[in-house]
Amino acid sequence: MSNLISLAGLANEIHETLLSNGGDLTPELELKLIELESKLPNKADGYAYVCEDLAHKVDMLKSRAKIYAHAAKGLERHIDWMKAKMKSALEIIDGQEIRGLEHRWKLMGAKDRVIIDDESLIPDRYMETTIIRTPMKDILYMELKLDKPIPGCHLESSTYAKSYINTK
Repeated sequence: MSNLISLAGLANEIHETLLSNGGDLTPELELKLIELESKLPNKADGYAYVCEDLAHKVDMLKSRAKIYAHAAKGLERHIDWMKAKMKSALEIIDGQEIRGLEHRWKLMGAKDRVIIDDESLIPDRYMETTIIRTPMKDILYMELKLDKPIPGCHLESSTYAKSYINTK
């Protein structure tokens, strides 16, 4: 019995047994308590060490993701530059095809684009008004903490596990 859930179950079993028998520490109960006291601290430290290690790995991966995203953007700009150069070359030769051994390049017609010169001159019938409606959670939280009932929402208690250095 060495996984964390089993150890928590053992602690609960010891607690319940002590409550039911008036606090008498039997030899069997004492053995279970010794087992719990020997295994639980190591398990707690192990969980903390793994969580710290994983947090460092998360930071490293996020840092690498930024580096890779930056490198990808640079490569995308280079691709755009190369395609622009090829387009310029095709325009110089009046759109004739340029053939390689495996690839060929040709000017293709693209869908027309709408270019906005001055948005303020565009008539209202061509404009769209967008309204974004989002709950103001900070204000809702304060009102709900004051026991003010608000339809459509409620407060929910929650907990989380936190690791910290044992100084005792």
